[in-house]
Formats: sequence, structure tokens, C-alpha cells
Amino acid sequence: MDGGTGETNIRRVSRTLADGTCDPLTEASGGNLRLQVTDALAAAGGKPERDTSIGTHTAVFTIPFTFGLGLVDAIPLEVLRAMEDPDDSDGDGISGRLGQDPQGRPARFGRKGDVASLEDFVDAAFRMEMGLTTHRVPDEDQAGNPPGVPDGVDPAAEPEVAPEDFEAVLAFLRFLAPPAPAAVDTPEEEEGRRYFQELGCASCHVPVLPTAPLPDGSVTAAAIGLYSDLLLHDMGPGLEGT
Repeated sequence: MDGGTGETNIRRVSRTLADGTCDPLTEASGGNLRLQVTDALAAAGGKPERDTSIGTHTAVFTIPFTFGLGLVDAIPLEVLRAMEDPDDSDGDGISGRLGQDPQGRPARFGRKGDVASLEDFVDAAFRMEMGLTTHRVPDEDQAGNPPGVPDGVDPAAEPEVAPEDFEAVLAFLRFLAPPAPAAVDTPEEEEGRRYFQELGCASCHVPVLPTAPLPDGSVTAAAIGLYSDLLLHDMGPGLEGT
């Protein structure tokens, strides 16, 4: 990732349990199948993880944009709660609910709204996307790496990401500004904006959400032009991997 986005995809595998809940197959690296291995691991018999038969669902995800994540982190939880309508109680044809992380905390980050905070987001990226241990999870066996990695294949000391480097990446994402909204300069553009509202697009793609200053003073802006409600919507099986 360079400057807020990237072109690398990740492949995730999961299965549906008998009670209807999702098992992300974390113990079997279902959260991110690796398509490459290091030379040292290959020499020890390690192979890329291409077996998707461990689950019932496979999806390929693009890397989400990270512009403005500090402002996303600053949106008050009550603002997101107020937009929830999982059963479409207002009858507008739109239902959405706030995501949760594995610990049950309300979440707003990640492709499936399963990461609770910006710090968790950075930690998960180091571990799940790069296989690097952090000071938060220094144990190699819990860092999202494939199970059964032979001893001696990874000689780097733990944690592989120093705390100060972790904090530097966290600060970079927190202060990575979102793109400025495009000006509406022509009658055609104004008509497009009006249609966007009239067709109900803004009910999900909320143009602007308020923010609150973070306790550490790092974010003071009053709003973010996000065009999202940060809720989970059931778009059907054809779009479940987007």
C-alpha cells in the first residue's frame, strides 16, 4: 500500500455453522490464504495456501482505501447507532446494522465491518496481510501465520514490528487526509446530485457524517464527506465478496 490504497487482493475462506453464524476459520488461516511463501519456508516443505475446500464460502477482497481513517475513527458511535435499521422498520427498503469484531465490540473498519478501532486495523494489517508480529500480538503462532510453520524458518526476533514503527504507521493513517469533495459547478452536476438524493442513494451512501474531537487532540474536524453509513447491508450472494 502506498499513499492510502493498493492493488493487492486477499482471498478469504469461511464456513456457515449450524446455528447460522459465520466461522472465519482463523485457526486454519481462513482469514487470508497466502499465495506465496518465503524461500526458507519453501525449502522446509511449506507451500502456498491454495486449498479453499476447508470452508463453504470463498471470496476475494480488494484492499480498502485508507484515506481519512482518522476521521472515520472520530465519528461518534451514537451517530452510527442512530442509522441502524436491520429490519427496515421505516419501510424505505433499506436495512443496515453496525458490524462487530470477534469480541462483540461495535466495529466500523474492514471490508466486513469486523475491526473495532484504527489501532486494531493497523495491527490486523501487519499480522494478517504481512505475517508480521507486533507488540500487541508478539506470539508467532497467534499472528495470523499458517499453522505448522517449522521452527527456524523465521529467525527474526519478536515482535517483528517495533512499537515505535507501529505507532508511526498508526499516525500516518490517522492523519492521511480524505480527498477534497469535487465542486458542483455545472447544471448537469447539480442535477446529478439532486437525482442522487431523490433516488434514495444517500440513504446508504450518506454524503457527510459528523465527527467529534478525539481525546488526544489528534482529530478536530467537524465532519467527513464519506458517502457511507459504515453499516453492513445484505447485498445478496452475488456481491458478498465485494
